[in-house]
Amino acid sequence: MLEFQVKKRVKKILYSRAMFVVLIVLVALAGRATWGVYQKEKISQLNLDRLQAEITELKGREEYITSGIDRLGTDRGIEEEIRQKFKVVKDGEVMAILMDDEMAITASSTEKGFWSTVVDVFR
Repeated sequence: MLEFQVKKRVKKILYSRAMFVVLIVLVALAGRATWGVYQKEKISQLNLDRLQAEITELKGREEYITSGIDRLGTDRGIEEEIRQKFKVVKDGEVMAILMDDEMAITASSTEKGFWSTVVDVFR
């Protein structure tokens, strides 16, 4: 009989409203924690995608720089770089500069003399 009373008391506690409220609170806390982990996973995935894109970009940049270094390792590459940066020529060579029509007009207008500019002001 004592065993029956103990079982009845345990059943009464397990099926009480208080236990139902405690279970709802535990489920809510577990759900909230799960949602937080889900949000962190999404943020981590976005960061991973961004970093992978950055790695790809940096690898391309590395290839470009490496090819530039390889090119500068030769005499021809060094000569090309100097010619490009400083606009110089070797002895006996002639440099031709090609201009667009707009550049020619600008250049010709800057070559006017002092009196031409003064007369243009009064026109």
